[in-house]
Amino acid sequence: SSLRGGVGSAAALAAALASGVAAGPLPAWAGGPPSVGEHWYWDVGIGTLHGETVSVILFVFLLLVGFSQLGAGGSSRKS
Repeated sequence: SSLRGGVGSAAALAAALASGVAAGPLPAWAGGPPSVGEHWYWDVGIGTLHGETVSVILFVFLLLVGFSQLGAGGSSRKS
């Protein structure tokens, strides 16, 4: 008789745990969608670009101009 009570309570415990796991954690509602900081955009005439995209384009352009200037000095070897 005590064996039946143990199995029944174990089954009830397993059912309670399974229902909690199946439901999963509830989402945290903070009044809006999640966001990491503010994003800035540049209007470039044909549309808008994300600020990080503009920053990378300018950085690569400045690197190309810099290396071009370094390479345009010519060599000291006469032909």
